[in-house]
Amino acid sequence: MIMNAGRIESENGNFRFYGDGMTEAVCSVMEAMDKERILIGNVLGIKLLSTMDDMKKLYNLEGKTLRETILNNVVYCGHGTDAPTSMTYRYLSEDVPYLLVPVASLAQKLGISTPTINSIIHLASIVNGQNYFETGIGLKELGLEKASVEEIRAL
Repeated sequence: MIMNAGRIESENGNFRFYGDGMTEAVCSVMEAMDKERILIGNVLGIKLLSTMDDMKKLYNLEGKTLRETILNNVVYCGHGTDAPTSMTYRYLSEDVPYLLVPVASLAQKLGISTPTINSIIHLASIVNGQNYFETGIGLKELGLEKASVEEIRAL
């Protein structure tokens, strides 16, 4: 969503979020975040599917790229305008502090660099006038601040 900020604000959400908003550039950022997420899973001994492979499996889709796969998904692209109308929409105000911040916190504990995820958190914080690194759910809030990597793997 952060990559579509200009369009969301100027068009008041009057576009297809997935069909029009998931451009090659946006999908490139999504794939970079995905690689960081998959690396975290690997370090924890969990085999995670990429977003594209997961979509293909869940929706029985085909596509050579993430964008093509998204465009082939009638669930995401088979309707009219559906983009958020403001930057405080849940994709930022909920997903960043309650999904990305915990992932970034876990990665830091595991010694994994997540520059793309951290960048999205930082940009969302600026856009919404929040410090999601501080207000989001970290390892402390999850009761894992003092847990060892081995203890986290065992969960």
